[in-house]
Amino acid sequence: MGDLCDGPPGSTSMTGRRIIFAALVLGVRWLLSQDKEQRGDSALEILRQRYACGEINKEEFEAKKGDLS
Repeated sequence: MGDLCDGPPGSTSMTGRRIIFAALVLGVRWLLSQDKEQRGDSALEILRQRYACGEINKEEFEAKKGDLS
């Protein structure tokens, strides 16, 4: 006979469900953090390119860089 936490034969145990749930939560958190890092890096890269091309001066660059940080 199975444990009280086991479901019908062939189903995932409670421990297995907890592991799957924790993996999903960690996966979503990781994806969200990756998206945030990529957005920040790309904005800073665009700012550097604009400064390098002479579209903005040093004061504008420093002010906008501070806003992004």
